[in-house]
Amino acid sequence: MGRALNDTVVIRLARSEAESIRLGLADILCWISGFRAAREGTDLAGHEPLGVDRARDISRKLLGALEPLDLAQIELQSLIAATHTRLKAAGDHQTAHLLLTVAREAGYDL
Repeated sequence: MGRALNDTVVIRLARSEAESIRLGLADILCWISGFRAAREGTDLAGHEPLGVDRARDISRKLLGALEPLDLAQIELQSLIAATHTRLKAAGDHQTAHLLLTVAREAGYDL
């Protein structure tokens, strides 16, 4: 965890960890909705655990951070595939094969 110059807190997470946290928050928020529904019609209606709005905010921020990454990965995969095709068409089969090998090892399915 670090602190940026503009006093913004930056937390570095592996993508899998961010997805796991977001799914966990979604599960907790769903549970809280059921908790609130069960209290309807009682003298405890309207009471809910503190921090629900913060949990929603963090969940939205994680989702917003994950979605652009998905788009960037799709664009990069398309660029790799197009470059591979151009290299093969130009007769540079060795470089095309190397690019394909590196891309597959990085998790891209071409």
